[in-house]
Amino acid sequence: MDCINNNNYVCIFLNQYYISSSHHYKKKYKKHPLLIIGYNNIEGNFIVADNMSTGKYKIVTVKYDELELAYQSVIEVSNYSEYEGVRLLSLKKANYVLDLNRITNQLNHYLYPAQNIHGDIINTKRYAVGIDIYDYLTDYVKAISNPRIRIDIRPFHVLKEHKKMMQMRIEYLTEKKCMDVHEGRATALENVLRNTEILINIILKYKVTRESALIERAVDLLSTIKAVEIHTLRDYIENVNSKKTEKNTDFNNFKITGTTTDKIIICDIPTPGCYNFFAEVDRGPDYGIFSFYSKSGFFINNEHLKQYDLYSDTTSSSKLHLATIQFDITGDKEFKFELIGKNNKSAGDRVTIHSLYIEKVY
Repeated sequence: MDCINNNNYVCIFLNQYYISSSHHYKKKYKKHPLLIIGYNNIEGNFIVADNMSTGKYKIVTVKYDELELAYQSVIEVSNYSEYEGVRLLSLKKANYVLDLNRITNQLNHYLYPAQNIHGDIINTKRYAVGIDIYDYLTDYVKAISNPRIRIDIRPFHVLKEHKKMMQMRIEYLTEKKCMDVHEGRATALENVLRNTEILINIILKYKVTRESALIERAVDLLSTIKAVEIHTLRDYIENVNSKKTEKNTDFNNFKITGTTTDKIIICDIPTPGCYNFFAEVDRGPDYGIFSFYSKSGFFINNEHLKQYDLYSDTTSSSKLHLATIQFDITGDKEFKFELIGKNNKSAGDRVTIHSLYIEKVY
């Protein structure tokens, strides 16, 4: 109760054999995670979310004594640590700046999982990744025609939730003018989500009737969903990339004061939004760290300071992407550049900033 009062949800493993709302009540010992989201001291029960009598994930009430008994049962008959113990979940407030590059990179990895250069997935031969999930689900749907194969509806629910989040993401980016309004794209995403819901119903119906025609229908529907999603996401990536390349020419004047190694840059931000900052720096063989400090906005990692290692074996001119910063208000904004040489010695005039650029992202 103290955890709930402190704005936490509580996730614990219980034995559903003792939960009267569960399908397994007094029938079968079933360890399963349950989410406690509230309580009612007057009625003496917790408000929880779990897969209960109908098998659907829903919110129900559980008496205090039932929950305690179900909790104690798991502890007594097993090593509770293997079920991750008790977990507290809470909302963490943060200043988040939308990173379009990260989003488009993730979607490219989703569409082309075999080309994921960041190595996010350990073993793509063992796991279905990105768009390849459709091929895996198609094989699974064909396999459940064998009555000895257990039908698990959960992957299809996960698929539906993923499409719902994808639709919400596109709507948000359109609202933020990161991409153009396009009714065809919105309709396509609605159809994808609706088809995943139809797919769930087909699998559930097959589980009851075992009609072979339903297997064929599910396979065809998976193929349709995959094709529409690939086309829609490619269109999205192309549209966002075209918006990112639009240059903003309203930011040519900077007021620069200070020494060679410690410069204050003041620029006027006319409208709230997200901006990319760039600088051209004369690179040389004998300088070190380039720091960019913002007093007025947050970088995408929710910090105020970024540093770059400028060591180089050859002298050249380089355009550096300093930061992506979110501004909620307009007006003059102050930034600070610090140039630090090797071993923290002053870089002196060995480093020269000769150009600054700002591009508005959205």
